[in-house]
Amino acid sequence: MKITAYKLSSYKIALEKPFITALRTVRYAYIIRLSIYSGNKTYFGETTPTKAITLEDKISIYKDINILMKKVMRYKTLSKQLDILHNTLKNSTSATSAIDMALIQSKYISTKIKTAVTISLNEPYQMLEDAHEYYEKAYDILKIKVGKDDGKDGERISLIAENLPDCTILVDANQAWSKEQSLKIIENLDYKNIKLIEQPVKKEFYKDLLYISKVSKIPILADESAFNLDEVKSLIKDNPHMLINIKLMKCGGVSKAIEILEFCRSQNVKCMFGSMIEGEVSISEAIKLCANYADVIEYIDLDSPLLYSKNYKLQIIKIDKNIISL
Repeated sequence: MKITAYKLSSYKIALEKPFITALRTVRYAYIIRLSIYSGNKTYFGETTPTKAITLEDKISIYKDINILMKKVMRYKTLSKQLDILHNTLKNSTSATSAIDMALIQSKYISTKIKTAVTISLNEPYQMLEDAHEYYEKAYDILKIKVGKDDGKDGERISLIAENLPDCTILVDANQAWSKEQSLKIIENLDYKNIKLIEQPVKKEFYKDLLYISKVSKIPILADESAFNLDEVKSLIKDNPHMLINIKLMKCGGVSKAIEILEFCRSQNVKCMFGSMIEGEVSISEAIKLCANYADVIEYIDLDSPLLYSKNYKLQIIKIDKNIISL
């Protein structure tokens, strides 16, 4: 398509409760929205700064989107636009994602999906109380954030897994554990409802992650170690049983997520489709991919809209319990 103009805007969405992980505390979603104009049509893309993970902040994202759009606008074919987009600023995945999303928007069907809901990192009994609160509202897939340096992570996980045996428990350490901590904690977890441990060690500790994934009785999910297709291929080559977490903000957008999903489908690798604290447009596009790759995506973590303040009126997404649909 011929792009005639584009516009950048931003908005905030307050969260009902702080979103707390080992890496950061978030009190509101900050969304950067890109509007691309082509004739009388408008296409939307969105991104969110997550400096703790992608190293991009608001200023760098605005700057990089402007740089990229000036180059993309020179071309009319989607293939050329995507080629230029993904080979100009290779470390600006969040900025790239917004443009990619707008270029490819609405090319896939959507349906209802069931997402996990996050239990933020807190004191063990507070997390159990939060988990009970969600379970009483019919949320039965809980993603437990751990990684605080207080020696209580095993207690956090065990309390929730033992007291909510009918829930599917996903554990996310956000790179906070050492190899030794990981092995010790996992050894003491004997609960059938714990389905995976996400990114136990830092991204740069690649050998440790592989070792843990090979000896762990609980499946290991790679998140920060699986930004792009090349990293995914390396992980799967070294351990075909590794699970992969795909996020639009990490990989650079819809087209890049599709490349990873197609590869994982070809290798019979199961995935989670996750997100940062994102807005309606990017969550909507992620939902479409989940609907079209249901055979590959075993777990879905797109709970941003469930975390929004009750005073925020959703314009694109409707929520019924933990079912999100367009």
